[in-house]
Amino acid sequence: METFERREKKFLLTKSQYDGFMSKAQAYLQPCEYFESVIQSVYFDTDSDTLIRRSMEKPLYKEKLRVRKYLGTEKDSLVYIELKKKFKGIGYKRRTLADWHDILRSGLQDCAYESEQIGKEIRVFDSMYPGLHPRMKIKTTRHSYLDKEDPRIRITFDFNVSYSPEDLDILEFKDGEPLLSPGSAILEIKAPGNLPLRYTEILTSEKIYRRPFSKYATAYMKQKESEAIK
Repeated sequence: METFERREKKFLLTKSQYDGFMSKAQAYLQPCEYFESVIQSVYFDTDSDTLIRRSMEKPLYKEKLRVRKYLGTEKDSLVYIELKKKFKGIGYKRRTLADWHDILRSGLQDCAYESEQIGKEIRVFDSMYPGLHPRMKIKTTRHSYLDKEDPRIRITFDFNVSYSPEDLDILEFKDGEPLLSPGSAILEIKAPGNLPLRYTEILTSEKIYRRPFSKYATAYMKQKESEAIK
């Protein structure tokens, strides 16, 4: 069982902004033990897209459920199932292990969870949103760093982000449709409190400004745009 609580800040970077940020921030960063990883996430929602539509309204409180898998472990059907909540900019994540085949076969109510407590929370969440099932898969290559002075601060960059509303098998690592323009990256900074001045100065100098960005929401909008064209 894993529980996380931290402030999350996201930024969408051009290639030149990424290069500029790294040229100045590199001295403060140390690569994580698993520096580069390829991650797939499958987001659950209802047929009417209740969760993502509500999230896009930017409420003070929002929540979502996703399953996550890392390249290199796809022969094992165990996945992380994560219940994510955000309130006033502070993110909370509850995570446990489950079997992907069991999730598909038994559903969220009846599948087995490594943590029974988090399993209960997932079942309650599922009962609040009847009909939850896989709706969107997102694949990304992630570079992860920790701050040298305060390892509670985690900085990640997501590259080559793609999405698929149709290929929803999390054990199959295939590229979907591109989510970002070529060369772009998503910077995410997670910290237990305010961001140290050294990073805010770098962001300002590179004209990198915080903006709401959700991979799932962006994929959802692209899906709707594609459907409208057909």
